[in-house]
Amino acid sequence: MTSPTTPMLLILSGLEPDKFSTNTLLINPGWCANSNGTCFAQLTSVLTLDMTHNGLNGLDVGSPASGTGYFVYIIKNESTGEVGAVISASIIYSGVVVPSGFVNYRKLRFGFVYNAARDGIPDFHLSAWPMPIIRLTGAETTSAYSVLNSGQSFSFSDINLAGFIPDNARMAYIQCITSSVGTAGSAYLRSFGGQNTGVIVGSSTPLDVQDRLCLTMRVTSDIKLQYKVTGGARLSVYVLGYEMTEPS
Repeated sequence: MTSPTTPMLLILSGLEPDKFSTNTLLINPGWCANSNGTCFAQLTSVLTLDMTHNGLNGLDVGSPASGTGYFVYIIKNESTGEVGAVISASIIYSGVVVPSGFVNYRKLRFGFVYNAARDGIPDFHLSAWPMPIIRLTGAETTSAYSVLNSGQSFSFSDINLAGFIPDNARMAYIQCITSSVGTAGSAYLRSFGGQNTGVIVGSSTPLDVQDRLCLTMRVTSDIKLQYKVTGGARLSVYVLGYEMTEPS
């Protein structure tokens, strides 16, 4: 496409990702401006990205690694006009290995954490593109999606969600289950140390059924929340999804 006369920063239409298989991601047709808004790239048919090979329409370098966050970058060959993409573990443009003849155009507002135990690329549903909400459709109230199991810290302590949420997401969608042992109590979460009380996410007594709550909370830049309990409360937390909030 021709270059715009006025910079079109952040313009993005289409290019939604879909999971096809364990190592394969589909990018739907669409177009976008490059990162500084001076040129356009247009994809006219579905693009298949295969993480089992390196280079154009694959993983930029290496092999898929469990526990690693990956991101999709749209690339373009300025000589031929060919538009493609690479999946990269780099969170910044300068760290992406771009195939010869191509230039890096745009980091999509999308990322995922690869895990062989959760079928590689996780099953997901995407909505609200181009600043999407990602629902992990395989999520269950099981150990596979647990980040805290019956936590009983009386002072705020870290919960690490980095095994589920990529670096370019800052909102976690979680399920909290509060139970109690011996005496009544409550459970609290907070996003950062400046919150003295945090948000109450459940209360329980030994005779009560478990208190359950699903909510979205801001995580720190290293993908953590903090929790504490009072009395005999015990808190378990499961990851259900996340929201992509990083500008691209």
